[in-house]
Amino acid sequence: MKHVLIFSSTLLIVSLALLRAEQILITPQATTTPLLNPGKGWSVHDWPAWQEKEVLDLVGMGVGRFEWARLEPREGEYDWKPIEEMLTAWGDIGRVCNIGIMCASTHSRLAGGYVNPKWVFDTGAKMHEIELTPEMTTQGTAGSKVAPVFDDPIFLTKFRTFLQAFAKRFDGDPRIALLDIRSYGNWGECHMHPFKVPDIAPEKFREHVQMHLDAFKKRSYASHETATSANSVRLRTSSIGQYWKST
Repeated sequence: MKHVLIFSSTLLIVSLALLRAEQILITPQATTTPLLNPGKGWSVHDWPAWQEKEVLDLVGMGVGRFEWARLEPREGEYDWKPIEEMLTAWGDIGRVCNIGIMCASTHSRLAGGYVNPKWVFDTGAKMHEIELTPEMTTQGTAGSKVAPVFDDPIFLTKFRTFLQAFAKRFDGDPRIALLDIRSYGNWGECHMHPFKVPDIAPEKFREHVQMHLDAFKKRSYASHETATSANSVRLRTSSIGQYWKST
């Protein structure tokens, strides 16, 4: 028993010595600048180069809204460069991104107002179309603007295929903190202003949500504040700066 106790004591002493040897002493330095917490904080839209340093010091995430027509100009031909450039720009300064794909935007300057690719309509998908005048600046830029009928089965099939390709490229990318569900409504904000047509039924919106959940398995999600929360989707609020928290 005496030998066992001596042996046990020796092991304890050696273990404590190893623990002390592995310890690293860190002394935080005093600072007057904001501290960024991983997984929560403020976010801003578009490119970091467009932001003042004082703003960048406060934000932990960049927000990017992308037009589907730019990413898939022809069916099955994908151009991920716009997304890669934004992810790289924010990643280079140690920030993550919130990424969303829009199918309609009355502020778009794409030819004919086609934020949803024109080839989708050429295959038979139905559309809404309005003409904005220069005086309607709060509703968008002047000219013809097009939105899909968001519960149209052809549109849903084509967008589902796009989402699967999008997820194949980006699901699990550590530069993306949130996937913003923006497939429904003007600006992806889950309303049809100023198209003046009824909203789709709640079960059809859930179909939009489910398409994202089926395609992306490794991401957190967000949707606009006008949407109905579903499954693991969290609502976000719109403002000059957006507060976000990952759970």
